[in-house]
Amino acid sequence: MTLLALGLSHKTAPVALRERLALDGAALSPALQALTASELVDEAVILSTCNRTEYYLDAKDMPKGLAVLRDFICSFYGLDEREYASLRPHFYFKQGKEAVEHLFTVVASLDSQVLGEAQILGQVRTAFAAASAAGAVAKVFDKLFKQAIEVGRLVRTDTAIGAQSVSISTAAVNLVHQVYDKLSDLNVLLLGTGQMGRLAAQYLAEKGVPQLFLSSRHLDHAQALAEEMQGALRQGGSAVAALPIEDLAQSLHRADVTISCTSASGYVIGPAMVREARRRRHGRPLLLIDIALPRDVDPAVGEISDVFLYDLDDLGVMVDDNLKTRAGEAKKAEQIVAEQVDAFLSWIQAEQVTPTIKDLNQKLTMYAERERDRAAKALRGQHGGQPLTAAEQGVLDAMAASIVKKIMHGPMMRLRSQAGNPDSYRYTEACRYLFGLDVNPSGKPHRCHVKPERLCQVDQGQPCDIPDGAGCGRRVARGPQGQSTTAGKTVKTK
Repeated sequence: MTLLALGLSHKTAPVALRERLALDGAALSPALQALTASELVDEAVILSTCNRTEYYLDAKDMPKGLAVLRDFICSFYGLDEREYASLRPHFYFKQGKEAVEHLFTVVASLDSQVLGEAQILGQVRTAFAAASAAGAVAKVFDKLFKQAIEVGRLVRTDTAIGAQSVSISTAAVNLVHQVYDKLSDLNVLLLGTGQMGRLAAQYLAEKGVPQLFLSSRHLDHAQALAEEMQGALRQGGSAVAALPIEDLAQSLHRADVTISCTSASGYVIGPAMVREARRRRHGRPLLLIDIALPRDVDPAVGEISDVFLYDLDDLGVMVDDNLKTRAGEAKKAEQIVAEQVDAFLSWIQAEQVTPTIKDLNQKLTMYAERERDRAAKALRGQHGGQPLTAAEQGVLDAMAASIVKKIMHGPMMRLRSQAGNPDSYRYTEACRYLFGLDVNPSGKPHRCHVKPERLCQVDQGQPCDIPDGAGCGRRVARGPQGQSTTAGKTVKTK
């Protein structure tokens, strides 16, 4: 058993690349089935969000698990070797403890674009459910991902990492809430329908503003967002409407609060426009929040009586304060992650120690008995074919058993003595890898399908995937002196 994680995220890849490897719900099941179709992969989970695509495997060993992932990515996404090579710098790879730590860090939102965001917990839960439904999860990943989901829950309930917003858009809406006790009495004008504008519109809808006006340099963009938001606002008895930006001078007075986040290169709102809006409001104050860069609102507007203007510098202080608060809570979340990683690794070690000792003993016993029988055959040949006496056979039996016992003593004692150490999984994995307890547990030499009388020297004991009767596709060229060259290797043939 080897736990592997391969992925890319907002930290390593641009959005265009993340989009290319993203998988929607319908694609997850066939992708998982393709991954677990290999005998070298026991379990798999794929986590695909707008910010990351990650593949988690329980593989027989690391090199072959990575090879399966490479072949899957090339086949499933239709990539050739050159295209795959261009992706490799964007991938990160984790193995064993590091893979567990990464998963728990992700689900705790410590690796998110916005520290403390809540969506990732649901996304991991959905990925695990999809893998379970596809039959790609067994004992190890059932334990791993259930514990990961528990990590996410503990971080949300036992820390305040998600208690305050950290984005500029949410900071703008929170500022409105600080200035006005009740948002349910306010009309809000939102200028700009890009990413920040959409986020602000979503948060305003959640706060239940009664009237939201949307305006953009492109009226169709404002109308599309208005239609999208109408359902959410209607639930609170509110209304949303799109306004042409050309009518801004005549419409500004209708809003108690204006949040501006266009991509204009110059000021959209100037002092004269605001003075007229102020006059038509008959003494009611006006709050303007400018979260655009370059700024949308002329700073001179802030000098007008009963007009309150905030810009990015003002909101940046709020965001920085909230980030500092979350950074402190992140330390608590990291401690939760560390404790849960140790707990999972201790479970893995307890699950693996006894089977590993048993598998190693069986394999060594088989090798010893094979060599014992070979020695007995050689001795019979020296005695003219006469069978060995009981005493002679007993000597060979005792020697074979003694060799196994002496070889087993050190690994068995060390594995058992480390059973309570979370890091001891490394020894178990190393033992299984070095002795081939997963890829070739029986220790039996593999026969070539093409010529069954020979051992397959190319596969080195691995299962051959060439159908019976088919030509060996690995032997592509004839080399000198009766050799065949295969995939960069030279293999002697007789």
